[in-house]
Amino acid sequence: MLPYVLVGDDIFPLKIWLMKPSPGKSQTEIQAIYNYRLSRCRCIACVSLHNYLRLTDNGHYVPKGFID
Repeated sequence: MLPYVLVGDDIFPLKIWLMKPSPGKSQTEIQAIYNYRLSRCRCIACVSLHNYLRLTDNGHYVPKGFID
């Protein structure tokens, strides 16, 4: 079983449970692939969280009549 991690960006401090992109402009091919996949993961996680909040009874996140 894999450990649980959170996906973040450079503004967060480095923790063992936080996946951040590799810094710097000159990156190895492996670092570039990692950054690309991490970026895709962050997009999917945001959409999933957005859809979950819309489907729950959380009236403060999406008010009635709000067009998404």
